[in-house]
Amino acid sequence: MEGSLRALRPSEAAQHEPFDAFFLSQIRNWRATLAKDIARNNPIDDDNALDLFTQALIDRIVFLRVCEDRGFATYTTLSKVKTYKQLKKLFKDADAIYDSGLFQDMGDVDWLVSDETVASIVGQLYYPVSPYSFNVVPPHIIGQIYEQFLGEHILLHGDMVIFAQTIDAADSDGVVPTPKEITDAIVANTLQGLEYPCRVADICCGSGNFLLSAYEQLVSLDLDGQLNGTSHCFIELVERASGPDLPFWRKREILTQAIFGVDINPLAAEVAKLNLVLKLLEDCTKEELDEYREETGKTLLPDLSGNIKCGNSLVGYSYYDFDPDGASSIKRLRDVRPFE
Repeated sequence: MEGSLRALRPSEAAQHEPFDAFFLSQIRNWRATLAKDIARNNPIDDDNALDLFTQALIDRIVFLRVCEDRGFATYTTLSKVKTYKQLKKLFKDADAIYDSGLFQDMGDVDWLVSDETVASIVGQLYYPVSPYSFNVVPPHIIGQIYEQFLGEHILLHGDMVIFAQTIDAADSDGVVPTPKEITDAIVANTLQGLEYPCRVADICCGSGNFLLSAYEQLVSLDLDGQLNGTSHCFIELVERASGPDLPFWRKREILTQAIFGVDINPLAAEVAKLNLVLKLLEDCTKEELDEYREETGKTLLPDLSGNIKCGNSLVGYSYYDFDPDGASSIKRLRDVRPFE
């Protein structure tokens, strides 16, 4: 019947919609709801800071929800959050466990978010509103979703919050993520004959999908070397449901020592970090992760702030030789973002 799809409950509609379209719609709605809520409850004169703040909140919530479905945290822990104060407490507890920089303090930005908005967003991550399991969603899918999400940015116009396409998205007539099969093929061809230890950099990494492919290839080659007896060092493998695999500590080492990226968009750089740490945790068990923390005394995840940088790979600090007043303009600095 005409219009009948509109009458479906959210969970029923979701079952008829691919995960990427459903989740993209969700995070776009969350971003709009958060931005408008924060602007309404706080004195804000910097839309860039508002963009970063809302992005950080969404990244943290998504990460914790994925960890629940993967068994690293008690299921529905996040669902019990009903206030912003409770959410911040959960972030603080998570920082003590993971410490990947994802939950680092936001500095002087401590804006109020209404409890109603927090409870609404958290509730949408669980059944029946969301029928999907994040345990079976590969990180590159989340990365591709975020690439489309990052094609828009927040602008403050008086008391109004509006969303506009980024310059790159407008110039390219929208964001079209590179399919996983293509990133894998390009990376395999580019890194042919290369294996860890090495250093791989994507100087325009976006949300990190090429870096994910590079990391996967280096891990796969390292595993093959162990299985074939051709590796330069012996590593005791772990047995997973999918077969022999590298232990968590080795994957963590490959990620921190071999994978590097730069992007001019600070939101994209943060998403790249999120995708990489989600990939690092993939297929690991809670017991293995607990054992790593106990034996090493280290926090679970690495801080990737030294691996993934925000900056302009085409413009170095010599830019100021041609524009001496550039450093005095925050807008110009954000547009150019000189980087060595």
